[in-house]
Amino acid sequence: MNRIATRSPRALSLLAITLVALLLAGAQEPKGGPPSRELLLGLTESPRLAGTCGSLVGAKYVARVLEDAGWKVEIDEREVMLSLPRNIEFSIYEDAFAEAPLSERIERFDPDAIPPGDVPKCNGWSASGTARGRVVDAGPGVCRKGSAVR
Repeated sequence: MNRIATRSPRALSLLAITLVALLLAGAQEPKGGPPSRELLLGLTESPRLAGTCGSLVGAKYVARVLEDAGWKVEIDEREVMLSLPRNIEFSIYEDAFAEAPLSERIERFDPDAIPPGDVPKCNGWSASGTARGRVVDAGPGVCRKGSAVR
């Protein structure tokens, strides 16, 4: 019996590709389509962002398929440091001293939710904090020749 120890999400991806190749090479095409289609649909059923519960779900799925194909599989779990924010808040105030915002947007991200949801738009590895100041309308941009940019 073959034995594979997974070391990383990349290794799992390589294993999945290898499995697809093995299935395509040695299997008869069933009525519902090739086995690779079923495998890929299973892998893309939910998000598998590294460091979230979806990553482990994906690893277990690939392990189960490989075991069904005759491989002995061990999953070597690793901690992944997420550089993603748990929430992002953007607020617009009337002036620098206003207490309540005129408009605000709050995006939250829970990597352990099922499904984990969309990753908020962020600048990874940037410092967290609060900034407050005036917004100045600089007008339209100007080309080198002095005409306004359209």
